[in-house]
Amino acid sequence: AVINHTTENKFQLLNLGITTYQNPLKSTVFILATFLASLFLVIFGIITLEAIRGIISVPTQIGNIFKQKDVLSLNLKNTSDLEYIATQCLNSKHPVIFAGVDFDHSDLTIQTALKANEIEKNLILVDGDLKDKKLHHNLGLSDMMKNLKGLTDRVKREEKLSNFIHKTLDGNLNFLAAGNGTEVILDDFAEQLEEHKTILIHTILPQNFPILSLENYSLFLFVKLGKSKIKTLKQIKTLKTKNVKIFIV
Repeated sequence: AVINHTTENKFQLLNLGITTYQNPLKSTVFILATFLASLFLVIFGIITLEAIRGIISVPTQIGNIFKQKDVLSLNLKNTSDLEYIATQCLNSKHPVIFAGVDFDHSDLTIQTALKANEIEKNLILVDGDLKDKKLHHNLGLSDMMKNLKGLTDRVKREEKLSNFIHKTLDGNLNFLAAGNGTEVILDDFAEQLEEHKTILIHTILPQNFPILSLENYSLFLFVKLGKSKIKTLKQIKTLKTKNVKIFIV
């Protein structure tokens, strides 16, 4: 009876050992799977939230609106990316509207203008942000340009737009400020500036949609994920603008 009792206890202890043993590999896989699932849910939640808010969160949203497969992502710290945009501007046969979608991209505009002007000296930078009119601040011209006339001060067709053109402080870049008015004559805009081979117009959408009434222009759209709105891109799409290039910054 004693022997049988001892054997039974050993058997029970053996069973207990088997049931409490855990495979380290399976535990690691389980933890990793749980982490990945949680990460997916977080990302999915963010995308869903941004969609509800109407914010662009992934590049495919842009492609779905404009039916473009090639939406380029830019690294502004990469010199080759900046040279690429500058070259694209120089190759345009029409004035280039450099438009930030729901965000201020002044630094990018100025960097591109300076780089393009290095390559070819016949460029003019125009402040087409008729609401904020602050590009001159980024150019370091705040003091001398508080009341400087510009694009919106030409109220008569008899006036020449070239009379309002100024040089930046280093004298290397031609600059046309937004001016002090609220309206701009656009039907002869390119003709007035025809002496300049490249016309680069800085603006922010949607607050400056009237600037898109300009005829024959190339539109460079700069989209910022988590900032630019789906609604704004759809508004731009309804204009059926040709020669649109889209960049994510």
